[in-house]
Amino acid sequence: MKLIRVNTFEVSPSSKSELISKVKRIEKDLRKKNWQRLVMTKAKGEITSIFVKTGKNTNKFVGLAIMSIDEDGEASFVNIVGNIDMKTIGKLSNKFDIPGLDSLNNK
Repeated sequence: MKLIRVNTFEVSPSSKSELISKVKRIEKDLRKKNWQRLVMTKAKGEITSIFVKTGKNTNKFVGLAIMSIDEDGEASFVNIVGNIDMKTIGKLSNKFDIPGLDSLNNK
């Protein structure tokens, strides 16, 4: 891996819908750049999207992006760059409490 960036911050109830709109624009931009959505969840005021980018001429993941907004007003954005082993990512998620990746530990 070359880079792991995690940004987490509080979102006020009044700005949550604006942030959701921004996330939708980011998702659209990622799709235009050939990122593929792996997971999209919506439940009880929580939204999480996970996108991956595959390398040229390979099926390996070279990028992972996670966007998550929870019902308590916490937003998390994770960007991982480099050759990605999903099992390792799941373990890192548990170690560093990165939201949205806990299910990867079993892959």
